[in-house]
Formats: sequence, structure tokens, C-alpha cells
Amino acid sequence: MTAPITVLFKRLKVIAAGGIARILAALGSVIISIIVVRTQSSALWGEVVPYMLLQEFGFSVIGWGVLPYLVQKFSLHPHMMRSEWSKATFSRGWLLVLFLIIILFLSFNITIKVYLIIWAFGRYVYQSFEPIAQVERNFIFSILMETSALLMIIIPIITATTPVHVESVVSLFARSMTWRAAVSIFFYRKWLVFHTPVLAYFKDASPFFLLTISGMLQQRTDLYCVTYFLNKEETATYQVFFNFLIFAQFLSSLLLSPFVKNIFRLSPASLHKLERNFILAGLPLSLASIGVIIVMIRYFYHFELSWVMYSGGYVYILMFHLYLLRNYEMGKSYRQLTVALIGFAGSALNLVLCIFLIPRYGIEGALLSGTAAQCLIVILYQRSNLMGYAKS
Repeated sequence: MTAPITVLFKRLKVIAAGGIARILAALGSVIISIIVVRTQSSALWGEVVPYMLLQEFGFSVIGWGVLPYLVQKFSLHPHMMRSEWSKATFSRGWLLVLFLIIILFLSFNITIKVYLIIWAFGRYVYQSFEPIAQVERNFIFSILMETSALLMIIIPIITATTPVHVESVVSLFARSMTWRAAVSIFFYRKWLVFHTPVLAYFKDASPFFLLTISGMLQQRTDLYCVTYFLNKEETATYQVFFNFLIFAQFLSSLLLSPFVKNIFRLSPASLHKLERNFILAGLPLSLASIGVIIVMIRYFYHFELSWVMYSGGYVYILMFHLYLLRNYEMGKSYRQLTVALIGFAGSALNLVLCIFLIPRYGIEGALLSGTAAQCLIVILYQRSNLMGYAKS
């Protein structure tokens, strides 16, 4: 095998391992939801969802943009990687302490609170090592972690001989996250250097934090509202369906991942052509995604959804193709704040529509709200007119 082919083969292995690691992380909750719904009930999964959302929202704040912030720092200052990681990790520790205190004051039973605290501490540790795993390309390690943690949750549920309660499922999430944290500490033990917490970190990483929190709210506002307004069964149904929509968008983003570095170097005309091809590809890909989702929802979960839901889901996925490249271009133009503001605008519309539509139309109202927010985001990206090819 010649040298160029060897190099190409190694690069393809890295790309494949990285893609598999990301897919496994994204698929985890989908697989667990199938197991819980099929072996137990949709109501049980509906009980678990609020605790998952609590952790997700909490760590959108606790993370404070740590992944993109440190990846950038590692790239610009490789000789300072360990000190930058320690500074970010120990500075964010105060947010973890605040989150744990908040959990103690929530109206959950004491057992749930203990498991949520263990879950949160494990996730904090595991989340802290994610930038290192990405920069050092420890994708095989990530795959092993995601796979083993997933098995720690689903095997006890599948083999349970008595009905499983929500406390048991939350405890499994806590144990699996503790496992990931413990192994990560051992694997990355050379990075463990104490650093005095620094308030300046929060200012330096705030642009990345705003992007993270706006993106999370942009995607999750309708799901939070469903959890508040609707019962456990409807919450479970919408969470499952919504997760498939997000996963379809994630798979679409993988199409561009090999070209991300080149996107920032393309001329306006080339970028315009790439965007047009991505949108055109999105028309059949979104339809194919909805076809797969219909099969999964009907034959794996045994949920019955209306064609309004599936039609809205198609539009929801397609909108992603209409604005993704605009998102990249704004990053190229250092307009991260504009991206964050667009996300907040979509979230605000989503929230207002959810308040009016969910009590009247249930999960169909939630999806309509989320889809309308996605359409607004597309319009705002178009009107921003920051891309060089916008007027071409």
C-alpha cells in the first residue's frame, strides 16, 4: 500500500470512528426509549422524560460553552492545553454546586434527588473530558464508553422480572454516568491538575455559551411545554417523535461534516452552489427520513400519530437544510451573537405558540409551534443577508 493511500485510509478510519461515536451518543435515548416502551409502558417513559430534560437544561448551563471554547483554545494554544482544561473544569464547578443545591429544593422524593445528584456529578466529570476526546481523537474510547453505558441501562430493564419504576430507571442513568466518569478519570488521569476557579472564564466563553443555550432552547422549547401541559403518555409520544426529527437533522449535518473546513474557504459562488445542492438533497432525504420514522413509530413503539404530525415533521426536517449553511457562514463572519439571537427569537415564538396551541391541540399544537419557529429561523437567516452569495 502506497504512502498516500495509507494516509487516506487512516483519515477515513478517524472520520468513520468519529461519526460512529457521534451517532451512538445521539441514538442512546432513542434505543432506551424503545426498550422502556416495549418492555414496560409509554407512561413510564413519560415519567422519565422530565428528569432527562432537567439534566439536559442544567448541563447546557453548567457546560458554559466548554466544548467549542476548549477546542478553539487547544487549536490556538496547544502548549497550554492542560492549564486551559483545568481552568475551565474547576471554574465551572461552581455551576455544578448551584445545580445540586437546586435539585435539593425541588419537589421530588429523596430517592430521586439522590440519583439526580449522582447523575449530575457523573455527567459533569464526563462532560469535562469531551473536549480532550475530540481534540485527541479518542473516538474508539468514546464508542466503548457510549456502548457500555447504554448496555448498563437496557440490560437490567430487559431482564427485569417485575415492573420497573421510574426510580429504577433514573438510578440506571445515574449508574451509567458514574461508570463513564470513573473510567474517564482513569483514562485521562494525566490531565488532572488543580486550577483555582477563575471568573474570567465565564466572560471568555460566554459567546459559546450563548450559542449552546440558544440552540438548546431553539430545539427543546416545545418539548418542555409538552412536559408541562400534557400527561405522561402524550409526553412520551412527543419526546420519541421529536427525538427522531432531531436525529434526522443530525444525520443530515453529517453530510457536510467532511467539508466543514473547506466551507470557510469557499468563494461566494461555490458556497451558493453547495447550499443549493444541500437543499435539493434535503427534499428527498427529508421524505426518506419521515418514511423511516413512520415505520419506527408504528411498528416499534406502536404509537398512532396523525398525518398532520408526519407532514409537519417533514417540514421541520427540511427547514434544517435551508439554514444550516447560513449558520456556518455566520461563524465564518464571526457573527456568533447574531446566530444566538436568531435562536432566541425562534425559541420565543415557539414558547408563545405553545402556550396557546398545546392546550387546544395537544402534541399537534406543539409540533406546529416548533415548525413555525424553524420557519422563522430560516426567514431571519435569509434576511440577515450576511453571506456573500445572498444577492447572487
